[in-house]
Amino acid sequence: WTYDAYAQLGYTGFTENDGGQLLLSNVISALQVDPLTGNCSSGAAGCVGLDVFGGFGAPSKAALNYITSPSLTQGYTRELVVSGALTGDLGAWGVQSPWAKSPVALSLGAEYRQEQLSILPDLANQQGYLIGGSQSPPINGAYNVTEGFTEVRVPLIQGMPFAEDLTLNGGFRYSSYNLSGANVTYKYGAEWQPIDDVKFRGSFERAVRAPNILELFSPAILGLFAAQDPCSAKGTPNAVVAHNCATAPGRANVPAAQVGSGLINCPASQCVQYTGGNLALRPESADTRTFGVVFTPTFLDGFTATVDYFDIKVQNAVGQIDPQTILTNCYGPSATAASQAAFCPYIFRTAGTHSIAVNTTQ
Repeated sequence: WTYDAYAQLGYTGFTENDGGQLLLSNVISALQVDPLTGNCSSGAAGCVGLDVFGGFGAPSKAALNYITSPSLTQGYTRELVVSGALTGDLGAWGVQSPWAKSPVALSLGAEYRQEQLSILPDLANQQGYLIGGSQSPPINGAYNVTEGFTEVRVPLIQGMPFAEDLTLNGGFRYSSYNLSGANVTYKYGAEWQPIDDVKFRGSFERAVRAPNILELFSPAILGLFAAQDPCSAKGTPNAVVAHNCATAPGRANVPAAQVGSGLINCPASQCVQYTGGNLALRPESADTRTFGVVFTPTFLDGFTATVDYFDIKVQNAVGQIDPQTILTNCYGPSATAASQAAFCPYIFRTAGTHSIAVNTTQ
């Protein structure tokens, strides 16, 4: 029997320092200048008029110093892992197939893992004072998981006609997350080598991926995405699109008179996106079926070829849906009643202008 135990602590620091960012309030104050005196009309302390039409050399260095500001974001990620495993065979206890040369092999282990993330933007970033950016709240979150696992390999037949090797294998892992609860993963499979030159293998595996720390703790913020609102294309719209825009369920209806007017498109083709993490997320799972064959012809020394078939199905996948996909499945010519019921409630329109915002939180 052998054992392996270790502990690992990892830390990664993050610093982003951007110069030359523009402060929105200062730019507004600097543009509002009395043409007679050249003084800022707002009376803001330290304000210097921003001359954007003064020819070569404009604006002045003093004006640039007033409207610009450095931007600083700092943070870190931290991971702690403590793990141990015991591996050996049960031959000493007689746990062995009577037709096999090797005993049953077993591995047992346990692991504890902790993940932590901290991001601290400066005040200008937190409050959204900079031009071209939205509010960036601080992030501070952590989660941990405790796991136990085992794997077993059972040789059934070895060294017999049409059964050079026939082995079963399996594995099981129990994981307990402090945020998303407990789940299990497992696998089982078989390998059959009728002759030295060829081996057949097959397996089934249940895999689980818990949401990562960003998917859990990213703050809800407003941003922009490049898209085309299907209801805003100027001209005579597709009849199906026009119907969808006027009758879509949820909060996404558009007055029929506005469809095809070109008046409701997002400014500069950039629409508003609401995004963020979600502490209520649960792990996604996947079932994988694999069948394969391995060729090791004895007449070709050192040659190996494998052919494998995989069938992977994922359930309850964790991730963000592309906002354009949301728009298309709500308004597009191929949208169905089912797709509209699923996607339209994530589209919000501003009263009056009917410009859109799309919710793409996890």
